Formats: sequence, structure tokens, C-alpha cells
Amino acid sequence: MSTEKSQNDLRGQSEQFTISSSTEPTEVKISKVEKLRRKKYISLELWEMLTYIVIWILPILYATYSFYIESRNNKELLLDIHPYNPWWNPVGMPLYLDRTDHEWNTWKQVSSHPAFVLVLLYPVMSQIVKKYSSAFTVHFSALLSVMTTMYLIGVLPVLFLFIQIFVIFLTYRIFSAGWAVWAVAVAMGQCPDFYPLKDLRDMMFTTYEAWSFGGYLTAITYAWINTRCVSFCLDRLWNRVERENSLVSEFINLTAFCFYLPLGIMGPLITSKQFKEGLQKSSTVDWNLIKFTLLQTARFLFWYCTAELLLCAFYQQAHSYKPTLVKTMGMWSLCGMSYLLGQFFQLKYFVMYGVSSLLATLDNMDAPPPPKCIARIHLYSDMWRHFDVGLYHFMHTYIYQPIISFNNGFLVKTITSILTFGFVYVWHGRYDFVLIWSVLNCAGVLFESIGREVGRRREYAEWEAGVFGERGQRRFHAIISTPIYLMSCLSNFYFFTGKEVGDIILRRCFFDMWPYGFPSLIVVMYCGCHFSIEVKNWEIEREIRKIGAKTE
Repeated sequence: MSTEKSQNDLRGQSEQFTISSSTEPTEVKISKVEKLRRKKYISLELWEMLTYIVIWILPILYATYSFYIESRNNKELLLDIHPYNPWWNPVGMPLYLDRTDHEWNTWKQVSSHPAFVLVLLYPVMSQIVKKYSSAFTVHFSALLSVMTTMYLIGVLPVLFLFIQIFVIFLTYRIFSAGWAVWAVAVAMGQCPDFYPLKDLRDMMFTTYEAWSFGGYLTAITYAWINTRCVSFCLDRLWNRVERENSLVSEFINLTAFCFYLPLGIMGPLITSKQFKEGLQKSSTVDWNLIKFTLLQTARFLFWYCTAELLLCAFYQQAHSYKPTLVKTMGMWSLCGMSYLLGQFFQLKYFVMYGVSSLLATLDNMDAPPPPKCIARIHLYSDMWRHFDVGLYHFMHTYIYQPIISFNNGFLVKTITSILTFGFVYVWHGRYDFVLIWSVLNCAGVLFESIGREVGRRREYAEWEAGVFGERGQRRFHAIISTPIYLMSCLSNFYFFTGKEVGDIILRRCFFDMWPYGFPSLIVVMYCGCHFSIEVKNWEIEREIRKIGAKTE
């Protein structure tokens, strides 16, 4: 979860841009270190860990190679595979690009639109306004953000987006109650699928081209604005943010937050508290800032090229639209396709969220970091915590934490988790594959919660320690995590590909991979759990060293 910290300059991956935690009392730092150490597993013998790593990585490499051969053989049977000659291919190697991922193609189209120049220049212009006319920072942000959004998707779609803002804002002003804000926000989130908003939307986008770009961006922005309105209203009702001194000022701040240019259309989420704090901060241009910007730009440019190269070498996105081909794939090719679907999904959001967060960070916002690599995360809870950090923070702040603050019993936590994933389902769209994905994710998180609840009991903890020992406990936890890890992967395939292909992968996994395939898959995923645990251990040790260095 993204924690809210005070800043002097920028929050980023560079320590130069964050206030050092050295201002914290030594007792607090010791408590943090102890908490981190309790999360850490004991290290295994080197030969054992290397065995797990080899058994985890080699099958991935072979499955990837098998799917590469499958992609070459099926190229003529797939949709939207086109010749491609990008700027990063100076040798002119003949490439064919998989263009079936609409989200990625739309982001590239946005980034090549003239309006994106204003997005890139926004942090510079914002810093100038903050320095010379700080009283008008929010007015500048609201005006430039709305005008640029109009330039990108049109005037009528922006007015359409304002309908939701007006309705939720009026609810907040009239009722001054969190339950009313949530009820209206959930209702407004579904309104574009029903009369009259559906008819208005259909009138604005009458051709396929208009739907595929302007209609899609309007739908995405509508969903972002829904959560931003909730955050804005609840932060003020719950006194997390000081309320503005007039109705007009409050609405201007809401508009600026909803359309905030670096994050407005493609995300990720920040809270209105983070937004308001960021508006009040400014930074000066120095070598550290320039170096940070150049390094981060190079980082995201590299991963952008990697994502494009992945689409040229493997056609996993195109295969997801061809169920008949997926049905006939061999086990290794199917595993390779499934793995690459996940890797591309993570890479895509790493670049999209990363670029947006970088621009917001340069504007002094506490923007969430891009997603971590999903190939080394085996727990559902960690997947939610580290993939879409902004959405996780939103759900924890405005759904989960407020409810369990009244009663943190296990039953209440369970019901709250179900409500949270109910929001996930509704917010992502009421589709059958989203429902399956949400239910399986909820079940995975609840299984983990039950395991942690049992593990906290002193009698059980003593029994487990006595039976297994420290290294045995780690192996035992990896064993019981393996089925949940497999369920995590299968649930994500539904989200990546839809119900039809998701069902095919599920059936192939459980029924067609016997007697050797499925048991082999379980062994590989067990080794993947150990790989994930070891990476997490390394991250914990790195965090402990940072705290120790700041203490000195």
C-alpha cells in the first residue's frame, strides 16, 4: 500500500526527492525493523535454492520457446499481425507486430497525439505557476487539464464526464454523508450502460473509429473520475482534508483533481489528500532533478521497446482471440502463452502507469510506483498490494479500513473483503470474466487470511515450529501456497483473455495435463513460490539496511 509521507521536493525512487525518515524516533525505527524481520523467512541452503531457481526458470524458458515456434507457425491464421518498422530497429530487421491489444494501441495513440505535448510540459508549467502565482495553482490545473482533455476526446465527451461530477458533488453537499456519496457513486458508475446516459454516449460516438478511441477514453476517464469523486468527498467528510472556504472553490478543486492532466485519463489513482498536498509543494531545478528525470525516462523507454519487441516475437495477444488455436496447442506452448500474457500485461501497465506517475512526481505529487513483476509474486495479497498500488490504497482507505475500524474481528474482515471485491467487480465492468476473476481473487485473499489467522494462534505456531523447524516451515508454507498461486494465475487468465479462452486454459490445466503435465506444473509452481519468497527476503533485507543507514 502506498503510504502518505510529507515531502520537501519530489517523491520518487530517488532518495534525494523524499524527506529522510531520520527524523523519526529511534524506537519507531527499531519497531519497523522488528516488524520487517518477522515477515522474513529463513534462507535455505545454497544448493537447495539454486535447484528451485533452475526448476522455476528452465521450464519458463522452454515454454516461451515452444510458444515462439507456435507463433511463427500460426502467424498467417491470426488477426492484426502487421509489418512493423519502428525507430528502435535501425538494422531494418523484418518485424511483424501483434496489434490486437486495444488498450496498448490506444495508449500509443494518445502518446503520439499533439495534446500529449501539453501533458509532458505540464510539470514545467505547473512549477512556474506555483513559483510566481501560487494562489492560482488549482485554477491553472483545472483549466489546462479540462481544455487538454477536450482537445484529446472532444467537448461533448468532457461535458458528459461533468454530469457524474455534478451529481456526486451535489450529493456530497446536500447529504454530507459518506453512505450517500458511496450509494450515488456506485449508481453513477453503472449509468453509462442505461438510459439516458447510454443514449447520450451513443450519440457522441457514431462510428467504429470514434468508439475505439474517443469512446474508449471517455469510458476509462469516467471510471477514474468516479473514484476521484469518492476520494474528494470522503476526504472532506472524514476531515482528512481541510474543506475549501466556498462552494465555487470546492468545485474548482474537484474539477482539477478529476481531470489532473498527468493522471487524468490513463491513471493511476491518487487520493484527493495527496493531490491537495502536492499542489502546495514546489521544487527547484537542479542536477539531481535532471538526473532523476533522465534516468526514469530512459528506464521507461527501455521497457516500452521491450514490450513492443515482445509483441513482435510472440503473438500471445492475437492467440487469445483464436480459441480454436488455443484448444489445439501443446502443453508447453499453452504454458508459454499464459506466461507471456501475464508478462505483457505487467509490462504494459509498468510503462503506462510509470510514465504518468513520473510526470505527477515531477509535479510534487505522491504518485504510486509502477507495478512489480508478477513472475515473482506468489501471494494474492501481495499481487493486489504491489500491482495497482493506487487502486489498492483507494480500496483500503475508503472501503476496508473504515469498516474494520469499528470491529476488526475475523468475520467483519471477511465480509469487508467480499464488499471490497464487489466494488472491484462493479468498477471494472459487469462482465462474466470480470466476475470470475473477482470471485477467485476474493477467495484467494480469504484463504490467505484464514491461514494467517490460524498461524497467529500460539498453540498452532508452537506445533508447527516443533514439527517442521524453521526451514521446514518455509517449505510447508510454500507447499500450501502452491494451489493458491495456481488459482491466482488461472484467475488472471480470465481477466487477460475473457471467459471462453479462460475456460479452455482451465480445462487444459486440470483435465488434459495428466498423468505428467499437471503434477509437473505443481512442482514448477512450488519452486516458483520459493523464488518469490527469496526475492521478498531480499527486499526486506534491503529495507532494513536503508533504515539502519538512516539511523546511523
